[in-house]
Amino acid sequence: MPRAKSVSVKYVNSRRRWLVRYIDDRGKDKKAYFKDEQEAKQMRRQLLDEIRDFGWRQDALNAEEQRQAVQALEELKPYGVGLLAAARYYVQRHRQAQVTGEQAETEFLEAWAKRDLRGDSLPAYARHLKRWRSAFGRMTIDEPSRQDILDWMLGTGLAPKTLRSLRTHLSVFYNFCVERKYREDNPVKTIGKDLPRLDAGARAHGFFSFKEVYDMLAAADSTVAAQLALQLFAGIRPREMERLTAKEVDFELRQIWIPGEVSKIRRPRVLKNLPENLWTWLDPLKELPEDEPLIRHWRFRKRILAVREKAGITRWPHDVLRHTFATYATDAAALGMEGFALAWIRNTMGHQTESMLSEYEGVLRRHEDTRQFWELTPDSLSAKYSS
Repeated sequence: MPRAKSVSVKYVNSRRRWLVRYIDDRGKDKKAYFKDEQEAKQMRRQLLDEIRDFGWRQDALNAEEQRQAVQALEELKPYGVGLLAAARYYVQRHRQAQVTGEQAETEFLEAWAKRDLRGDSLPAYARHLKRWRSAFGRMTIDEPSRQDILDWMLGTGLAPKTLRSLRTHLSVFYNFCVERKYREDNPVKTIGKDLPRLDAGARAHGFFSFKEVYDMLAAADSTVAAQLALQLFAGIRPREMERLTAKEVDFELRQIWIPGEVSKIRRPRVLKNLPENLWTWLDPLKELPEDEPLIRHWRFRKRILAVREKAGITRWPHDVLRHTFATYATDAAALGMEGFALAWIRNTMGHQTESMLSEYEGVLRRHEDTRQFWELTPDSLSAKYSS
């Protein structure tokens, strides 16, 4: 039982979490972290209620209940836990046994719908969870094991690309279930390594060859080239580009700030240690007013069409500039080039795990193209398109 006047709540910047700190009935200092302030305050209220109620409850135990309490404490002693911890564990397990997969799915989709994310995010989760529900929806959420889910995924007959997308969406769903204490672990967190690998011909994303990148930048004026470079050499999402302003590009610190309200996943990130060649393309942005958008969508689209026509580029796959960055960055990491590591690529792209980069591995056959890509600057372009 927590001791009186021992419960505190505060925000910890280093962890970006809310900390609830209290002293348990054994006199030990306990800490619990929460993402949300309301959850932390709810925990504090619960602990204070227990402190308030403890005085009359301790005298209300009859002789048999006291005997059981003493016996229970003796049996729990080897495990280093008290009666309250044991009771909470029992309640949690009992609650898990009552929550079905269908109920957890409904709660997740309702919670996800309230988040201000891209319009096609919710349908993607609903589509993948519909597949999962057909196999596990009637079970309790803690019943399917990692092996059960893996066997089911391999038996669906889905393509490797779709399987990896399914795993990614299920992992977010199971993280939600763990946060709600519906189960203790995320069973699909490590499943990716057991899924079929994508061969070079079945990779998920289209990207530009070095020649196409060269021709495109050579055909663009300096302003458009700078806008293209932010996506080619920093991997910024197109929708994020449309919301960024000039003040988010810090030339002095050589960093780019992606605010939470701009980020696709609504989490801010700082792009650090960006490749040197990127900054050689960004000089035109120094002249922009601080509040000026880096891209005006309708104008940029019109200019890109002109650049494509001039450079002879006929194809433009979805998010091709960002995926071009990921392809060449992942290959640079595989080559051991200085400044490139999977952790850096993950953070720069705003991915949650490095496993999401597996789709870009082994795509490039000419490693010399990778080195040329990261050395490409305005001064290295020829006068091919000069008037």
